[in-house]
Amino acid sequence: MTMDEIIAKISGFLDKVQGKLEELTDKVNGILSHVPFFLQWAVDKFMDLWNKMLDKLGEFWDWFTDKLSYCGDPFGLGEAGDRWNTDLGLPTKSLADQIDDEHELLVDDTWTGTAATAYKEQVPDQEAALRTVGQSFATAVDSAMGSLKSGLLLFWGGIVIGLITLVGAIIGATAAAGTIIGLPAAPVAVVIGVVGFLLTAGAGVAALYLLAGTAADSLRNGRQYATDWPDFAVS
Repeated sequence: MTMDEIIAKISGFLDKVQGKLEELTDKVNGILSHVPFFLQWAVDKFMDLWNKMLDKLGEFWDWFTDKLSYCGDPFGLGEAGDRWNTDLGLPTKSLADQIDDEHELLVDDTWTGTAATAYKEQVPDQEAALRTVGQSFATAVDSAMGSLKSGLLLFWGGIVIGLITLVGAIIGATAAAGTIIGLPAAPVAVVIGVVGFLLTAGAGVAALYLLAGTAADSLRNGRQYATDWPDFAVS
């Protein structure tokens, strides 16, 4: 499943939430229209609960104001990390292994003289630099991409679970609103659903921040290797 498909499903959930809320509102209005005038005090009490529910729903919709516009691409990040390993890390590690194996270097057997000696003295530094790229730098970037991928998946997973919880709460509230006795429980059920969503979404945000921090640490650690090049390579 692509990120676009995931966002489409989340948008569908939001439409479902809106539809269920409209269904609940219609049912509540139908019940209230049959309440006798001498029970107006009960209606007023209910409207207090209803307004509190609307405030919580406002928090819910406000939370979604800009989230869908920068959803990220966890799968693209994962693929990018894999390419750092396959296209850069593994080839340079292989080259380092070849240099480390003295039998792979024909220069050891066929080249002599001052230039050969100078070159041979630099071979260990070449091997170390290639190994740094293959085992340290590329691995650090791959790790950072993997952390961000996990953070985004946990974030959006939390959103989906929270939406499912909220839709279930609204369905329960709609069922409760079927009778005058059960009517007061309807807004309470929705508030509980919204709070549950916000808690779940908050956990997703916390996970994303934590793993984004881990990714930043990996990139900072990887950056230090960019300065560990042999003098002959940068002079």
